Amino acid sequence: MTVDMTMLVEYRPPGGEPRQIRVTGEQLHGRACVVGPGCTGEVLVDAGHVRTSTGEGSAPLGWPVVAHRACVEMEAQ
Repeated sequence: MTVDMTMLVEYRPPGGEPRQIRVTGEQLHGRACVVGPGCTGEVLVDAGHVRTSTGEGSAPLGWPVVAHRACVEMEAQ
């Protein structure tokens, strides 16, 4: 049995349209590229924010996320 250890969040990339994506805990806490596990690069830079739900009737929480520079440039296109 495989357990999905991701969560659905609203991603707000810099200069891009908000959209729903799935992230891992490492991505949510800014320790891994938010674009995806298949990308490459060494330096992680600011890649906008994700917002997580905190429950019905509550405001979402914003989390700053990071990505490889090439991934950020690809998102801006």
